Amino acid sequence: MNRVTLVGSQVVISGARVQKVDENDSSKGLNGAEFELYTDKDFKHRAQQAKLTAAGKPQFETKDGKSSLKMTDTGTYTSETKDGKDGIIVLDNLLPGTYYLKEVKAPEGYQTESNPRPIEVLVSGEGTNAAKVSGGVGESATVAKDGETVTAVADQFAGATTWASTSLNNVRVTAGTEETSALLKDQQGKDIAGSGVFVKNDDSNGGEGKSVTFTNATAPKSTTLLGSSSDTVKVTTTDMDKASSSENVADLAAAQTKVNDLIANNKLDASNALIAVDTGVKVYHKAIPVTVQTTITNKKSAKPQPVNVTLQARKHFTSNGKDQQITAGRFAFDLTPKQNDNAQLLSKSTLTAKVGADGKATWTLPQITSDIYEKATKNASGVASFNFTATEQKGDDKNITYSDAKIPVRIDVSNVSPADNNGNAGLKTEVFVDGTSKGSATSGKDAIDLHITNSGVEFTNVLKPSFEFTKANGSDHAQHLQGAGFTLYRCNAADKPCDVRELVDWQGRSNIGADKAWSEFGAQTSDADGRVRFSSLDDGEYRLVETKAPNGFTLPSGQWKVTVKNGVVSMPEAIADKEGNEPAGFGTPTGGGLELYNYKPLNVPSTGGRGLVLFASLGGGLLLAGATVVLIDSRRRKARAVTA
Repeated sequence: MNRVTLVGSQVVISGARVQKVDENDSSKGLNGAEFELYTDKDFKHRAQQAKLTAAGKPQFETKDGKSSLKMTDTGTYTSETKDGKDGIIVLDNLLPGTYYLKEVKAPEGYQTESNPRPIEVLVSGEGTNAAKVSGGVGESATVAKDGETVTAVADQFAGATTWASTSLNNVRVTAGTEETSALLKDQQGKDIAGSGVFVKNDDSNGGEGKSVTFTNATAPKSTTLLGSSSDTVKVTTTDMDKASSSENVADLAAAQTKVNDLIANNKLDASNALIAVDTGVKVYHKAIPVTVQTTITNKKSAKPQPVNVTLQARKHFTSNGKDQQITAGRFAFDLTPKQNDNAQLLSKSTLTAKVGADGKATWTLPQITSDIYEKATKNASGVASFNFTATEQKGDDKNITYSDAKIPVRIDVSNVSPADNNGNAGLKTEVFVDGTSKGSATSGKDAIDLHITNSGVEFTNVLKPSFEFTKANGSDHAQHLQGAGFTLYRCNAADKPCDVRELVDWQGRSNIGADKAWSEFGAQTSDADGRVRFSSLDDGEYRLVETKAPNGFTLPSGQWKVTVKNGVVSMPEAIADKEGNEPAGFGTPTGGGLELYNYKPLNVPSTGGRGLVLFASLGGGLLLAGATVVLIDSRRRKARAVTA
């Protein structure tokens, strides 16, 4: 007879939720305690956990052709705030069993707990059934072994290679009245469990061969499948000489079809004495309970309790003098510890706070403890100063002017005796911003929080403004003009304005260039709606020049001075040309915005003929009439003078 085995495993990993609390107040969770996890009370064997990828998928390793879940040593666990509770430690991705927590660092102001704390990781009640093979000629057969007729059971022989010989010892049997059980072992001598049946060819012994049925394992209840060691099913056949070959099929149904084909077509022989079907390893995760399973208490130490400091900063974001909407996370502030200063004891790296939609950002400083205070350099009065600099991170948005402000922040810490603090030693902590005190607090029998909200740490960003206007007909403001060309020039003088009398030589370019008075900022042409827009203007003085008039309109004389100060664009000012001719000024229509007007040229005939003669005759007649009036008036005055 040949044998068919079906093996595969389901692994369930889970964890536990632990809370670190004050010995005298179990409602007070303690953050900052550090733990290591072991599998024994003597803390000699570090616990392991399933090794997962960054995406949370299990990793596997293969040894002697068999896949297993890859494990790795657990690290250090730190009690912290989770789901609104302080002092929480979450142990996860552990195999079921009993573990022991070792506290390696107590919360600030507390004594270290030295006793091992047992932690149970339970996955009971998952309700799983292993994969099974049934059918064939059954799970047992009567064979001769050591001169005795015994019953061989085909359930535990995944590593067996020859079954037909009755001289093998790795056969689980029930021998007569002894009821002995010799478990089948693999080539490394380890017990192997699985599901198996004997099979025969369909035409053997009068057609006793029967098909087999493979049943998949059921998924454990209340779990999530994380992954499998293989997406296929491995079928391995082994002959009487222990030579084997394998192939992968799509699934268990395909493996069943393959085996039943051997039975139905009488292909079972010594070359496939053992047919092993391996479904691989499936890893499931059972959610950690949301409630705390174990609490670990700590006693307070005699040292002063710590102080927790938060510092809030504010952001102002404007454009053209108006406040702008702030997108959460768009801006960030840094609090940098001063080099060679006590601040390095609190943090060796820069602390960053993101700005929220309300324009506020809050730094949470590392806890100020008695140990840090003792290590710090102090002045003659016993005050330890921790110096930082608050700045704004420069973003990459070229449309924004970022703040260059550097604001000094100092934290002064001193020891307070029990006599001056209601019988409790404490740490007095005071925060100064730019030399001005912003608040203080002193710890007592408990740690204390110092929240500085109105700190005076403020940064202003300016969204670089746009200069925009509409080109319109000066005689009909409702008619917007397309096709007017403009160039905007920026004054290169950094510390003083350009000469207001100097015109930009936009045609000869004698004063345009990086080393000259003006630089070209950009050129625009009015669109179909007459709109012209120059964006992202830095503070400074600009000169607007109209270089091309709309069709049918006159190119104006002169230019316009435009000033941007603190992100606000001033009303453009007309600058006369060398002959004293000023261009049209900007208008402010009722609907808002700016308008710049163009006018059509005077329509005077200049081609001779009757029109010119008539025009000249009329002019001469007017001059003659005027002379006659003057002469008559002169004679009348003389006559009155003689009479008198």
